Amino acid sequence: MNLSIGIISCNRLKYLKGLLKSLECLKPLNLQLKSDIEIILVDNGSTEKGLIEYLNSMKSEGLIDKLILNKERDWKNDEYKAKNIIINESLHDIIFFLQDDSCFIGTKELLNKYIEDLKESDAVCLDVCGVRMCTIFRKIDYSK
Repeated sequence: MNLSIGIISCNRLKYLKGLLKSLECLKPLNLQLKSDIEIILVDNGSTEKGLIEYLNSMKSEGLIDKLILNKERDWKNDEYKAKNIIINESLHDIIFFLQDDSCFIGTKELLNKYIEDLKESDAVCLDVCGVRMCTIFRKIDYSK
């Protein structure tokens, strides 16, 4: 598969835990096993209690391959700077960017299918998003 997953985070530990938990299906948590998926996380100056310790523990467990901790926020450009860091650090040509408040819902096979489709396409970029079709209260009609 040869995929880099780039995550940008800042001060949202609760959501970041959910995201990293959702990515466990893609990557073995055994440091002896070599994975074809690399996870790079750039944190943009988080100050939330426990967040940096959690990230370091995920790196030591092998879920995060590269952890870059930016000390200060750049409120105008930190997302773009983080994406450039991820691009420069990536070992692979295909990078899947995720925000810390997102969640991966799928399988390794489905992701592999997207990658194969992208390789056959003339497009440079493919944006894959899930759309919530209902809430607790009502079904949403997106056809309008």
